[in-house]
Amino acid sequence: MYGYFNGIRSSRKLAKQCVINREVIWLIKGLQPKYRVIADFRKDHVEALEKVFKSFVNYCIELGLYGKELVVVDQQGELLGSPITPGVVVNP
Repeated sequence: MYGYFNGIRSSRKLAKQCVINREVIWLIKGLQPKYRVIADFRKDHVEALEKVFKSFVNYCIELGLYGKELVVVDQQGELLGSPITPGVVVNP
């Protein structure tokens, strides 16, 4: 979950964080899994991870921390070299 919250989706990058990031080292009690272990875990537990994330979103909805607005993410600006940050458009 740490990786998803912090925008780290790569197993290799997550494994690196397990070695260099004090917050992650504390969270995993000093373990240093190889990237392959992380990748295999995610591959082998897809359904369980989906349930965890859905439960978390539902919990946030219950607390009023999450709205149901339409969100559109557009990466086109970044690809064209636009000085404007690629848009996240939220319609209330």
